[in-house]
Amino acid sequence: MKQDTSALKFVIPVVAMVFFVAFMPNFLFPEGIWLYHLAARTSKEKKLASTVSTGENEKSPPTPDTSVALPQVFDGVDLPENKVPPPVDNPITNDLVNQFVPQAITAAAPLLDKPKSEGTGSLQELILDTTLRGTVPDDDDYQYFGNGNNTKILRYLLVTDPFFASALTKTKLGFELRSFENRDHKGNLDPSLYRKMVTMLMSPGRRVNFFFDRHMEIRGYKAYDDMMGQKVSDSFKGDMDIDYWASSVLYNLGFYASCIHATIHVFHYLLTSAFQYVSEDFEPMHQWAVHYANNISQKYGDVSNVLIRDPPSSSFSSDPNTIVKNYFGLNAILTGIAGFNAKAGAIQTIMADLLNSWGQSATASGWFDVMMDISLEDMERAGILTQFRKQTDLITPFAQEVADAFRTIDTDATKAVEACLIDYLQHCGSFQSKIQSIEHWIELMSITADVHGATLGYSRLFAMGDIMRWRNIRDPTWDTIDLDFMVKLVGTIMGMEHDRHVMTSTMDGPYAPELQIVLEKFDAEVTQLKKNYEKDVQKDPDFKDHGWILSTYCTDGFDGKQMTAATYI
Repeated sequence: MKQDTSALKFVIPVVAMVFFVAFMPNFLFPEGIWLYHLAARTSKEKKLASTVSTGENEKSPPTPDTSVALPQVFDGVDLPENKVPPPVDNPITNDLVNQFVPQAITAAAPLLDKPKSEGTGSLQELILDTTLRGTVPDDDDYQYFGNGNNTKILRYLLVTDPFFASALTKTKLGFELRSFENRDHKGNLDPSLYRKMVTMLMSPGRRVNFFFDRHMEIRGYKAYDDMMGQKVSDSFKGDMDIDYWASSVLYNLGFYASCIHATIHVFHYLLTSAFQYVSEDFEPMHQWAVHYANNISQKYGDVSNVLIRDPPSSSFSSDPNTIVKNYFGLNAILTGIAGFNAKAGAIQTIMADLLNSWGQSATASGWFDVMMDISLEDMERAGILTQFRKQTDLITPFAQEVADAFRTIDTDATKAVEACLIDYLQHCGSFQSKIQSIEHWIELMSITADVHGATLGYSRLFAMGDIMRWRNIRDPTWDTIDLDFMVKLVGTIMGMEHDRHVMTSTMDGPYAPELQIVLEKFDAEVTQLKKNYEKDVQKDPDFKDHGWILSTYCTDGFDGKQMTAATYI
């Protein structure tokens, strides 16, 4: 019998390229350095990462006088020269990711040339086996990837997930997602971040608006059908096409969330590098700073190498550097033709402006106001981000009490670090910072970390056939580009380290007693909130089908979720 070797058309080129990029000597192209660094974790580092604390605070590694910064994600945004702290690696997380990639390539291979309508079962099964199965009690009929009701998935993500909720704008009748016809209900140019970002896409399906009432029930939609070359709309009186267009919006929102996600990685790289560097001479604070810096530089390197790249050269070149740059440019997740294919340059400008708006917001509430186009009153009435806001309500008192703990330990040292922190962040190239205190730093890190945790939920969209068909809706079957794209995207949910969450008291400690007391207090408070919610949400009649969204604010590890301490994963 003749063997079906079609899967090899996907596996062989992908494996070859992974081998080529990872192991080709670094003198041929500097871009290989970060990949070599990823693969070359030493056994000593792994041993240190798994060592149980003895209860004694050991001296953290010193910051070198000079170092080399990672490639810039946004032009002009960088760490101050000769003030780059050493990377703090997380071999546990990175090993899990590295193990997953070849497994995912193998799992995706059988999908090659198969109809997109048949879904992505083999890839979902791998994620279940490696990460999810057994993380929810009595999960025999629990749908870790939902039930395929895209319209309901859209609504639940918009009211639950902070990335998605930030895309909503207010209208006279309620709310809307607007990606085209860029005038609001008053006739003014729509300034929403969502519209700005989605207009950077060049794929069919990008022009879809959805309309909701004041309680977030869907009123209708309007779309421009690129396949038919005409506008379509419905007031939602049972139109079956609405689920089709909802899947398109979910793809667009996945792109939008990925842009914000990448910007958070840049933001955390700047903030944690600053805190790690300036606290070096104040050990009780430096130990905590190193905790925050865990794996941040690695993830920033991923953004600058894998997510956002310059477009490939239009002319042929045999130069190895150019070949590799062209490869990364073609395959960049956000800007590559083989990715979301957003307009390179223009999308970076939007993201850089977003980064600066965060730096100027200074507090958690200021950051929230910058990101949300709807009021707290509107959120309360519509039930939007209810659990998220309960978690983030603890941030300001947490920041204040942590800062007071450091001042109790050493007032002068805290003041000195604070002054250096302010100065450092004001010299990160074109990054604009109004952070004026340790409290500001903690508030901004905490709220963006809480937001970042939601990636562990919405990223499952990238393993759903209904959603990922929109990368190339014109082709009814999966090709190698589709599969490679999905493999890279779903890697986002791999590598969670238990207890590494916002306000944790158990990771990388114990800390100085004055700090440890505060951390334990707030760790207990956020954990109790999660336990209470976890108990209640499992009673929701939609939990079995949509718990993969609703469980974002449950306890650590429930359905693979975590409010991550920072962007370490």
